[in-house]
Amino acid sequence: LPFVLSLGTADVSAAVSPTPENVTVNLHKLKFTSAPENQINNGTELTFPNSEPLNGVEFNVYDITATYYPSKDTAVPADATPFASVTTSGEGLANLTLPGKSEGKDAVYVFVETPKPGVETSPNNVLSLPFYNPDSSDPDKPLDTIHL
Repeated sequence: LPFVLSLGTADVSAAVSPTPENVTVNLHKLKFTSAPENQINNGTELTFPNSEPLNGVEFNVYDITATYYPSKDTAVPADATPFASVTTSGEGLANLTLPGKSEGKDAVYVFVETPKPGVETSPNNVLSLPFYNPDSSDPDKPLDTIHL
């Protein structure tokens, strides 16, 4: 029974370094033959035993910055149009570049997987920028390449 790993993010209240103008997001879709151990997604590429890349899975990306800041609501509005759409290929990977800001604010995006027969759909992923790796040698510098 395949299943996927999802990312949850927390708010960062004070940024030491400015949000990058653009961020590259590397979205990984994996099929698991057994449940992986819980790992904290720090934005770097993670390795999961008992997994294999899953190609042909589409994700719609929504910019929810305008609705997120007033209420911290991560739901995609019913009338929302995707900001971008990407499909995994090669090694179960979809790449895209997203603006770090939206309407002058740190951008917030939701990645919504399009259901596909025979594939367990991932929960929505929320990416709130800037994204920091607390385990890096410079934990106050936001990542400009993020793996989800």
